[in-house]
Amino acid sequence: MKTIEVSDEVYAAIEGIRASVDPTAADFVAILLLSALAAASPKTFEEQWSEIKKNIPAIPVWEQWADFAENLAGPIRKTERVMGGAACIGNSRIPVWALVSLKKQGMNDGDLLRAYPSLQASDLEAAWSYYTVNSDEIDAQIKAQAAEDELG
Repeated sequence: MKTIEVSDEVYAAIEGIRASVDPTAADFVAILLLSALAAASPKTFEEQWSEIKKNIPAIPVWEQWADFAENLAGPIRKTERVMGGAACIGNSRIPVWALVSLKKQGMNDGDLLRAYPSLQASDLEAAWSYYTVNSDEIDAQIKAQAAEDELG
């Protein structure tokens, strides 16, 4: 059997959910399996989360788990049919490339937070971290958008 390493925060969340569910219930098994998928393969989980979310029953234990899973997926998300699959902040349609482009043009974090009132400082930190790791991807998107803007 393969052991899955999870952070203390993830373990505590899973334990909290487990404590609130009848251990003989099928929901318990499903929650543990989905939690294991999320911990073992966050990218796969993130890709499948929108479909999984559609099928979550409207009962407290599942709603609690859904809230947990939303946070587990991370602050930067790529959704195939949202903004062309570009990395965006959370569930928004604000692409990381747009924020990076504006920052390169001279806007500071305060300016960006005023321009995008739905964002928090932690969202910008996540965007800058994402850019640090994925600069080629983001720079290519900025370049493609600039070319599109020139065309009209």
